[in-house]
Amino acid sequence: MANRVVDEKPADGLVACLRRRLLAFLSAEDAHFSAEDLLPRLPYDACFDERAALLARLRRHKQALTMWIHLLDSWDQALQYCAKIQAEAEQTFLCKDSPKRRFLSSAEGADRGDNHLLEIYTTLVDVCLNPLEPIALGIIPTKRTSDTTDTSPNPTNVGLDFRFKPRTDLALKAMRQFSELIDATTVLSMVPGDTNLKALSQFLESTVKQQASLQARLVFFMSAAHSESVQSRIACAAATAGQMFKVTALTRCHQCRRRIGTSAFVRHPDSGELVHYGCCRNLPADSKLTTTRLSGN
Repeated sequence: MANRVVDEKPADGLVACLRRRLLAFLSAEDAHFSAEDLLPRLPYDACFDERAALLARLRRHKQALTMWIHLLDSWDQALQYCAKIQAEAEQTFLCKDSPKRRFLSSAEGADRGDNHLLEIYTTLVDVCLNPLEPIALGIIPTKRTSDTTDTSPNPTNVGLDFRFKPRTDLALKAMRQFSELIDATTVLSMVPGDTNLKALSQFLESTVKQQASLQARLVFFMSAAHSESVQSRIACAAATAGQMFKVTALTRCHQCRRRIGTSAFVRHPDSGELVHYGCCRNLPADSKLTTTRLSGN
């Protein structure tokens, strides 16, 4: 049995057809089965496509991506998986209280990392540079005489002492393509020290521009919020400045029903109710000065 479904010979044979149907079933979103129970039943030296599909269903990102990138040489499949996880993370972020969020939080094998918008593509770069060992994937790749002509950069049939080699070329490619979705600080700490700075120039330039844009937007929103707060306070003061009210020795606090006397108090502008300053919770810090001045009058 071949490691990959596409390598199964003959392509129209019974085994190839059954494996294609099995892989389609394992990859289907609406398929109902226990991936946790099915994973140990797969052979450790074959059916790597099927194993990667189960790992992806269990949301074991690093294991699934390691299988696709370093063992199956399926970069496009890895990118499709990352795009799917990223879309789910963005949807969850935008709809935190939606039923979909509750479903994702309780889905089989789901982990808390899916809620981080920068996690999956950062994990992609991490897997390219620091792949897991085959034993961590539950597999033991073995060499077969029929596959001695394999010349791919990551051969699918290797010896028992095999260790995956870092793919710096794919890591740099992902960094250039998905720079806005990658945690730059984390990724730069992973990059080997002998990496050519020219290869990182596009990623660094995009990161600097993104940070500058983010800072500019943050300053704008903070200024807008401050301006709105000032205008609201001015409008409130203008609306209540001309209103007259009288506090006598019999005036009582609307909250505790005790006499206000000479204590500091607060007057609600909408209802006109008078409340002891100590009885009024969630009061802004600058309200104490206002209430003290009012009590003095």
